[in-house]
Amino acid sequence: MQINNRISKLRKKNNIKLEILAKGIVSTSHLSNIESGKYEASLDILELLAMKFQVPDTYLVEHNTIDENLEHILLQFETSIMTNDSKSSTIYQQLKDNYPYINSIFQETKYYILLACYQLKCNLVNDALHSYKNEFLPLIKKLKIPDEIERVQYYFLGGICYFEENYSDSLVYYRRLFDYYNNPSIEGMIDYNIGLVLYKLNLLTDSIESTKKAAEQYFLDKKWGKLGEAYNLIGSIYLKMEELKRAEKYFKLSLVISQNNSLSLLESRTLHNLAIIHKRENNSEKAIQLLTKSIEIKKKLNGNDIVLSYTLLIEVLLNNSELDKASAYIEDIDQIISKLTTINYYQFIIVKGKYMLEIGDFDQCQHYFEEAVGYFLKHQLWKYINLYAEEYGNILFNHRKYKRSSEIYKLKIISEKKL
Repeated sequence: MQINNRISKLRKKNNIKLEILAKGIVSTSHLSNIESGKYEASLDILELLAMKFQVPDTYLVEHNTIDENLEHILLQFETSIMTNDSKSSTIYQQLKDNYPYINSIFQETKYYILLACYQLKCNLVNDALHSYKNEFLPLIKKLKIPDEIERVQYYFLGGICYFEENYSDSLVYYRRLFDYYNNPSIEGMIDYNIGLVLYKLNLLTDSIESTKKAAEQYFLDKKWGKLGEAYNLIGSIYLKMEELKRAEKYFKLSLVISQNNSLSLLESRTLHNLAIIHKRENNSEKAIQLLTKSIEIKKKLNGNDIVLSYTLLIEVLLNNSELDKASAYIEDIDQIISKLTTINYYQFIIVKGKYMLEIGDFDQCQHYFEEAVGYFLKHQLWKYINLYAEEYGNILFNHRKYKRSSEIYKLKIISEKKL
């Protein structure tokens, strides 16, 4: 790989004008041609540029020299990320401490795309995008990407598209990975990610098939945490298909694994999902018990999704006419309202609207629903409109707000088409 992109990147990163960098070394036009790749820089020029950039001269001079030890570490880093191995954090720290500069452009490029993947794995989405756009992309500008780097790029793009809810493109990128890997453990990870994307796309039969393949591989690899997550996903798919008994079977398998392996986050989510089944079966007492336990665990973990369990619990209590208890939990959420994500906030105020309706305050109920629906509509969050529009339309209809009810029902129809 050529040095021109690294020189251009260093100059722009340090906010140095072309003519300032060129001064005392070469003409501005010659440096411009080096950056564009038309000319190759001589050894003397590279050494002088390194002095101006205040980087080791080897960082520019030895740009095509492969470090065999580093190559081994990068391969370990890739495998640990692809298989969701806990060693990835240790390997990242090792790279950070021992390689402040990576001389080989090929290896540096691979490092930055792996770093973006690692950050995405840690849910540091903004950091991942920064690494991808500001560190990785400038190094591959106008170059044919080697397969060893392209495969990691596809993994990153599959993940970032998933976070951005662009599930169709995410599926395309994840499926491309099968062309590059012949490692059963990595293929298991790919199958799981594809199963998750297919679930989001509502392609449920295909989602089950892919996720079960992943579960089989996780079992062979004895990756119990990932197996528990796969069972939880399979249960969620069956729940979406309204096959409650099958869903319950897989949620219970996930729960056993989470409890036997002290996987508290997985346990809290599985308890929540089991509560959904008991709510649908009108077993309020069991649903309340499971949700209370889930909330208890999430409090210890400071889980961001705790509000989901709170809101479901409040709905169960409202259905049970336990208004005092529902009010107490609403007050609990009000105490942490500043920590809620925007989506969780609007889901919460819809539940507050339902509570207001139960205590006879229709005006306040309508106010909360209108605020939430207005936000979802403004940002074209059709899945949330689809989730709440029919219920809100029914509330309006029952209170003789026929015109607004009709408008909300139309939003439900539009959301079905959009989804």
